[in-house]
This record gives sequence, structure tokens and C-alpha cells, in this order.
Amino acid sequence: MSLKDNASLLRSSRRLKRQGGSLKPTRESEYEEDTKHFPTVLAKCYEEFSVAEFPIIKEYVIHAYDQIALLDFQENLIEYIDIRTFCEVYYEPDRCSVRKLACRLPKITSNALLALNKAISSCLSLSSLDLNYCNLTSKHLLILKNGIKDLKTITDLSLKGNPNEEQNFELFVNMGLKSLSLKFCEINKNGLRRLSNEFLNVSPGVSLIHLDLSSNMVFNEGCEYIADILRCDRCLLSLNLSDCKISDEGIEEILNCFHPFQLKEKEILQRRRIRFEYYKKIQNYGSCHKDIEEQIEKHPFVCDVTVENGELLCKGNNVLKNLNLAYNHISKDGLQSILKVLMAQMSVDISLKRIGTEGNNQKDHQHINKAIEEVLGGKLLGKSEESVRSSRRRKSSSRNSQINNI
Repeated sequence: MSLKDNASLLRSSRRLKRQGGSLKPTRESEYEEDTKHFPTVLAKCYEEFSVAEFPIIKEYVIHAYDQIALLDFQENLIEYIDIRTFCEVYYEPDRCSVRKLACRLPKITSNALLALNKAISSCLSLSSLDLNYCNLTSKHLLILKNGIKDLKTITDLSLKGNPNEEQNFELFVNMGLKSLSLKFCEINKNGLRRLSNEFLNVSPGVSLIHLDLSSNMVFNEGCEYIADILRCDRCLLSLNLSDCKISDEGIEEILNCFHPFQLKEKEILQRRRIRFEYYKKIQNYGSCHKDIEEQIEKHPFVCDVTVENGELLCKGNNVLKNLNLAYNHISKDGLQSILKVLMAQMSVDISLKRIGTEGNNQKDHQHINKAIEEVLGGKLLGKSEESVRSSRRRKSSSRNSQINNI
């Protein structure tokens, strides 16, 4: 089927409206003319870049309280196109603007991605982009980065299930996103090294809030770079490391970043670079640029460092709130280390509020998991460390009393 035929079907299918559980034709639309809708724009871009295979388009409206309703579905295209190739478009109800795109394009080409980039550039309210399981290569990621880097409205990007040998996922760390999902991307220590190096140079205010690295090849060897990310970043609030093949050794490496730590050589060099740029700007312009001022005020290697016995010591990370360690290989020792960190953070106003530990031989260590849950519950309720300990003593005393009465 030609692109013109596809575009024709698009226009005719847009006159379908959801009524009584079935799609029925209608002349009136709740939205404006077709030329202002994403499918038409995408069809034109595909034609411009000579892309043959056009995806099935599913259109939805996001109503109040994020309730989603089907607006349009090109069921008349299914017989012509591979049903695994589709693009879901989610509209705002009031302005007919696109809030979210979720595309599954397993046979995507560079030209198709260029066409998608151009179509996306017209979506001035787009906040979420999913390109899961699209077989994106390192070259594709570079094209995508160049296409969306100036779209400041995009805050959530999901690249789930897109492994590539080069592992250049660091391209998306320092571009103002708030959430990045790299699940099932087969990231190993080499990819984690690239990510951690990019985090080291992230400007304050543009760092991620949520990072999903679940179901990747982290193992204990990659935990060094996970820890490096948590050492230098004070914006990340949520980190998902579930199903990453991590055992006690790797957990210890990660947990060390929540305690005061000595700066590594590369971290000292970063501290010097920030300070040098700060003083250079002052000398040249009489005042400092805002971005350098923010780094001086907010970067932990500058504002959270003290000198003790000739060594530079940095405060531990007390910003991360959610750490998912579920379905790894954590034993009793690892769980006890987690409990120690939580107890040490009881006096900190902002600290870990949730740690996922399910799927780590919980049946054998139920007492430790209960203690972890109790400490976390105390944090959420604002209890002090002493009150939590007192509660644990009372429960222990009650159990001993019951035993003595038997």
C-alpha cells in the first residue's frame, strides 16, 4: 500500500468516533481539522523521507484524573500492516495537543526515525515519549537525541528493550529529562561506566529524578559505577535496580555512598574544574554566570566537602528516597547492611523512604525484613530513631513475657 493510500485511510478513519462500545462514522469531531492532528503530520513526514511502512495509529484522549478513552483506531489498516508496528497517540482534551507518544517500531530505519523526529517537533506539549522494543542502534540513539534535545517539554523518555553494543545511553542523561527508563537494555559495567561519567558532568537543575536500570547486566562489577552516580548526584530521587543480579558485595558498594566518603581522584578533578571556572568567570566578567553559581552552591563535591587530616571528605547521599533492590541475590548480611544505613539516616530529614527487597530469600530472613519495614514506617510517620528502637524493645519484651507465661 502506498503512502498516499495510507494517508487517505488516515483521513477517512479519523471520522470514526467511539460510540456505545463500537466505532461509528461521524462528520463532527471534538477536535479541529485533520491537518492539526499528529497522524496526518506523521504521514507527511514519512512521505518526505521516503519511508514505506506506515505504523497503525491508535488515538486516545486523556481526560480528568488521567482517565484514558479511545478516540480512534485504524482497524481498516490491520490487513495491510504488521500489527506489531504501531504508534499510540495520547491527546490533551482541551487543546487537541499531544501529551504522550508510545511507538513500537521494531523495523525502524534511520529515515523513519528522522521522520518521527520531524513530526514530534510539531508537538509543543509532548511530555512523554516511549520507544520501547524498537531495535534502536547506537546511531538511532544519536539521531533521536539530536531530534528531541530542543524539545524542553519532554520530561519522560522510555527506551525499554533497546540493547546496543556501544551502550551510548548516556546521551540522554544531561538534556533536562526527569525520568529515563533503560530496562531490558542489556547494560553492563561498560555502559554503566559511560553513564556515571556523564552524571559527573551533569549541570544542576537538569539532572534526572527517576532512573530505571532494572533487568540489566549490572552484577557486582557494575555497582562501583552505580555508587559513583549516587556519590555525585543530588537530584536523583528514585533508582530502580531490581533484577540486576546483585549480591551482598555489590550492595555494600552501593550503600557506602550513603555514608561520608573520601573523594576519588576524578572527583577531586571535577571539584577543581568547577571552582576554577567559577573564579575565572568572576575575574573576566566581575560576576559569575548563573550555571556556575549553581554548581558552586549545589554540587556535593564543592558545598558538602570538608577537610579532615588532609583528606577531602564528602557528606553521604541523603537525597535518594526510593531504591528498588528487589529480585537480586541479597542474603542476610546484605539486608543487615541496609538496616544499618536506614538506622543511621533516622536523624536526617530527607533520606531513603522506601527500599524494595522482595524476592531476596525473604522467607529465611523475615525478622530483618520486618525490622526494615518498621524503620521505614517510622520515617514516614516522622518517628525518631530512639522511638523506633523503643518500639522494637517493647515488642521484644512482650514476646519474652509470652514465652515465660507458657
